[in-house]
Amino acid sequence: YDSDANFLLSNASSGGSFSIKTIDVAGNRNNNITNSVLTAKPTAFIASPFANNTWYVGAADGKLFRLTNVGLGTASWTEINTPFVGSVSSVRLGATANDIMVSIHNYGVTSVWFSNDGGANWLNKEGNLPDIPVRDLLQNPLDRNEVILATQLGVWVTTNFNDNNPNWEQAY
Repeated sequence: YDSDANFLLSNASSGGSFSIKTIDVAGNRNNNITNSVLTAKPTAFIASPFANNTWYVGAADGKLFRLTNVGLGTASWTEINTPFVGSVSSVRLGATANDIMVSIHNYGVTSVWFSNDGGANWLNKEGNLPDIPVRDLLQNPLDRNEVILATQLGVWVTTNFNDNNPNWEQAY
């Protein structure tokens, strides 16, 4: 949900047809948008607090998109090059529009990724995390080095996210 634009996006895929439902909440209207680059159901959405009418959308096949000028039945799509394998479970933005964090919900894959250049390059931030699906992640806005993960095995935390290999511990 984008509270500034009063707009909501959600998965509208059915069978082998992949699309995103756009909902104008104030106008009580909706429509679907799609693009040939969307080859799996959308699984994660976040509205950018840094740019009006800009969304990041992750998909079940590991793709990540930046959508701009989202409207009822319209959007400009940019596919962001990623090394992801598996289903994107969460997309979060950090201190700037260039800071993108992504979690992956699969076993046997790297589950935590970070980019500080808008998605041009990606850093593996899994560190010592066990091989578990990650459902979501949140960065502490007062201490960008602290991140928590929601996983198959509960909540995990690191206080050295900016290191090459963060140390994750279960948070009780």
